[in-house]
Amino acid sequence: MGSTSFHPARSSTFGSDAPAILHWVLGDLRKRGSFENYLACLGTVARDAGVRLHVVAGAKADTSVLHSLASLGVDAVRAEGAKLDSTAFFMEQVRRIRPWLVHCHFGSPSTHFAAVAKLLGVSRFVFTDHGSRSDQQFAEQAHKLRQLRRRFYSRFIDLYLPVSDFVASQLRREVDPPAGRIQRLFNGVDLDRFQPELDSLRRVAEGSRL
Repeated sequence: MGSTSFHPARSSTFGSDAPAILHWVLGDLRKRGSFENYLACLGTVARDAGVRLHVVAGAKADTSVLHSLASLGVDAVRAEGAKLDSTAFFMEQVRRIRPWLVHCHFGSPSTHFAAVAKLLGVSRFVFTDHGSRSDQQFAEQAHKLRQLRRRFYSRFIDLYLPVSDFVASQLRREVDPPAGRIQRLFNGVDLDRFQPELDSLRRVAEGSRL
């Protein structure tokens, strides 16, 4: 199984020497949810700042999401099968893009890419923890090995961005990264996307009171 690229409509907007950020997503962009909206917002900010934004995600993706990202100049690669977990494929993409920063999302196994990224000259590595499973769900031996593994790779991670206070406390308890490397970042919701539905509900509610 391979990978396919969804090229941005305005790829010529950025020069090859423009700084680049790579988002490595261990999941699919199946819908326009809070995470996909987050990427679109980042695409807008990156475009205005002259930064090349690249996204590598699972093969199953909503075409409208890809078109939205492409319209902002975002380069999206859909990886099939085990590609997303492949160190060789990760190295291939890092060498192609030459990012200043790599930002991984979902799944603590992705944190092993932090050491690889630093070896390849990436300046910063960020990991957004969207809700890792607790080590308590593993057998005792597996729990210890997983904890040691996560704590080892934490030295290569410059910043953790847990999406809730619960996940932040879980990280402190099970990974214990250096002080100052955890900053909670909630998933944002663009309320303007739901405004027509909210207006309709208000009209219905007002009509029922008449």
